[in-house]
Amino acid sequence: MKRQSSRRRNRVLRWLHRNLGLTAWYKYASEYGESYRRPLALLIAVLLLFTLAYPLVGLERAARESGTVVSWARIGQFLAERNYAWWSVAAFWLHGLLMAASVMVLQRELPYSPVSSLGWWLRLAEYLLSVILIPLFLLAVRRQFRR
Repeated sequence: MKRQSSRRRNRVLRWLHRNLGLTAWYKYASEYGESYRRPLALLIAVLLLFTLAYPLVGLERAARESGTVVSWARIGQFLAERNYAWWSVAAFWLHGLLMAASVMVLQRELPYSPVSSLGWWLRLAEYLLSVILIPLFLLAVRRQFRR
């Protein structure tokens, strides 16, 4: 395949270009635009993964609002503040979903900020995955309409 060939002499750089370059992502994520379901499924998987990950590392409300820290370490306090209502467990995970969706749609002012540096790295990883997968999904949808 000419798209994945590389003129680099270094074997490591050639392997990185072939397996981790933009064309490789295009191949892995959408089968060169043949499938729009695959990037959509990957976007949903990324959203669910980061929905679960953000509360595990800890979130706190933005500076303009006061509230409890949403963290797996403080789930007991979070549930106690809501009198252990049946909906409080879902509310706990909805905070993570709100943060993950906000990062995915590239919002500038996020409703929460990560408590630790691991949360910052998670936010960066989700941002990069979103920036790659959303255009791949749109390219695949465009290709389906051209047929």
